[in-house]
Amino acid sequence: MAGIFISYRRDDSAASAGRLYDRLAHHFGKEQVFRDLDAIAPGAEFAKVIEERISQCDVLVAVIGKNWVNVKNAAGQRRLEYPEDSVRAEVREALNQKKLVIPILIGGAEVPKTEQLPSDIAALAGRNAIEISESRFDYDAGRVIEAIEKAGVAAKLVAEAAPRESQGWQAAVTSETNQRTWKFIGGGITALAAGIWTLYVHFSDKEPTPISGPTIVAKQGSIAAGGDVNVTAGGDINIGLSPTEFEEWRRKLKDEAITELSLEFAKEKQADQEKITALELKIKKAEADLRFPEEASAKYNATLANADQSLQDIAPDVPEEVLTQARESLVKGDTAKAEQLFEQALGTDTKRAAEAAFQLGELALSKIDYIKARRYYLEAARLQPDNADYVNKAGRINHEMGRYPEALSFYEKALAIREKTLGPNHPDVAVSLNNLAGLYHDLGLYAKVEPLLQRSIKILEKSLGPDHPDLAVCLNNLATLYYTQGQYAKAEPLYQRSLKIGEKTLGPESTHVAVRLNNLAKLYYDQGKYAKAEPLYLRSLAIFEKVLGPDHPHVAANLSNLAGFYFAQGQYAKAEPLYLRSLKIREKTLGPDHPDMAASLNNLATVYYAQGQYAKAEPLYLRSLKILENILGPDHPHVAANLNNLAELYQEQGQYAKAEPLYLRSLKIWEKALGPDHPHVAVSLNNLATLYYNQGRYAKAEPSYQRSLEIWEKALGSDHLDVANTLEGYADLLNKMGRFKEAASLRARGEGIRKKHVAANRVGNAEK
Repeated sequence: MAGIFISYRRDDSAASAGRLYDRLAHHFGKEQVFRDLDAIAPGAEFAKVIEERISQCDVLVAVIGKNWVNVKNAAGQRRLEYPEDSVRAEVREALNQKKLVIPILIGGAEVPKTEQLPSDIAALAGRNAIEISESRFDYDAGRVIEAIEKAGVAAKLVAEAAPRESQGWQAAVTSETNQRTWKFIGGGITALAAGIWTLYVHFSDKEPTPISGPTIVAKQGSIAAGGDVNVTAGGDINIGLSPTEFEEWRRKLKDEAITELSLEFAKEKQADQEKITALELKIKKAEADLRFPEEASAKYNATLANADQSLQDIAPDVPEEVLTQARESLVKGDTAKAEQLFEQALGTDTKRAAEAAFQLGELALSKIDYIKARRYYLEAARLQPDNADYVNKAGRINHEMGRYPEALSFYEKALAIREKTLGPNHPDVAVSLNNLAGLYHDLGLYAKVEPLLQRSIKILEKSLGPDHPDLAVCLNNLATLYYTQGQYAKAEPLYQRSLKIGEKTLGPESTHVAVRLNNLAKLYYDQGKYAKAEPLYLRSLAIFEKVLGPDHPHVAANLSNLAGFYFAQGQYAKAEPLYLRSLKIREKTLGPDHPDMAASLNNLATVYYAQGQYAKAEPLYLRSLKILENILGPDHPHVAANLNNLAELYQEQGQYAKAEPLYLRSLKIWEKALGPDHPHVAVSLNNLATLYYNQGRYAKAEPSYQRSLEIWEKALGSDHLDVANTLEGYADLLNKMGRFKEAASLRARGEGIRKKHVAANRVGNAEK
């Protein structure tokens, strides 16, 4: 039975609906998420299937784009005016049956007003909506999942999702009648992206000038256009870290951020949202740098080289011995002494203070400290509001941290400064246009994005030529816009051209080319063109293997992604060896107790569990649990989810003595983390009740059913189908205990709830 019904208009939000479907299907299981495009068999009667599916679902998710209300038919009339309009019929059925209806607003759309809607779906206007932004899709989709789960619906759903690599950790709920279990899906980095929106920011106008003493340059020489700074190669002293040293540092920063983020979520008091955002960005940035360590380390070292140069400019009165010590520290990648000198310069004249603030921001960002970097960038822009580089960087940091109104103001100012000082056709103007387009894209204001990108592309083609890497980035961004809008025919040639430029300028085996191959593969995958997607995924993997080596952690991530691609199609024989290899690489390179190891172990265990190979799944779940306990502590909600996975495995095999303590411990963690009346607590109680029922321990099963029933009624109301399910399970228990009269009463009540839903369904059908 499909628990979630996704309603959308193909002309309005097909791409967004497809992406949301993928996320919900991954979390709850494909069989529990219905979308007409994929789920209706050829030749089936569309209207009849829709009616039946809605009667079976628990929640309808109405995906609403800007044109949802005003989409017209061939005659030029609004489709909503016709009762037989499929979207209108879907929403009407769900409202009539008193289903949970959640409007999902895409691309800056607003909840339709009552006067815009036919009377039979006017109630939609009063429903609380959730906005989804492209840039924050994972976060916003998580809010949708949370809303469904808070209503208790998730406890009914059966998760059979492909174990796929994701950003961080995800918990998903599964259940059957009288058996409700949490599934925990491992995470890690992801190389699969629906187009990568690249923001080019802050091109330094400064070239290093001769200074007294040895010349300090960045290790690895200069950075390709599109980076933040350019440093002349050559000189006497190499500054900064080698790629290997840089990788080790970035992994350490990522692991620290994962732990800190988990602790932040585990706090009893309200979490610091700005800190959470900064930590999430830190993890993503570390992952991105680890994907391209050569380039990222060169960029970091260039930042240090620029800091060294700025020290000469802003600290002329500093004793030579102090300055030399600061520079020597920079050579080793130690920025503390340089930062002290920059801090001192903040109290000097405006221009020097602004540059000092900017360099402090650069150094903070090089350490992926977004909160500190933002503070310094804002100070630099305040001190010198006519410096386009400072203003643009202030826009960038606000953009990345989700402070969109502030980012918009800075981006617009930077664009105006560059157009005035450089002329309308300068490449830096194209950079500002691209940044502004990226922000509008994240805000869902797609109508504003396209002309900005088209102008940026024209400028770059004219000024840099038709095959420049920066042009490829803008082409990729425009393709992503069309992908988001479901205009696949427009997106494909742009992705292909961006890929071709990358192959020509960066080489066919560049890791950037590998990422673009993934973009194009994802486009084909979302259209069901698996035959076209697979070779691109395979080629991308081959590039990463050749460039990074066969045992690199990011090769492991790509292997896991490819395994997820096969798993989603039920090709377990192909998925299993890929997961195994990914696991071995991570164990070798990251160590046996790394967070990514827990992800790999869970993914592989899920494959075995799906095939009924319980003996193989058990040790993997156990080892994953041990890693999580060591990293997150014994009382973390993610540990509770893993405990339930393992308990479910034991219960499935009739090993009740092993399952019980795991269920009890999981229940205790959920109660502490979410409170005693949360639906997830009811799930755990039902798990326990099922266990006790199967053991014949009826006296222990009854209080679990009773409390579970109380939670469901409080959370969902007395007439919800989940209440009926629990009543019927409780009635079965009472029959076993010989309390037939009480059992009959509970069963009658459960049947009454079901009859109400059937009656509502008939009313809805009659109106169609």
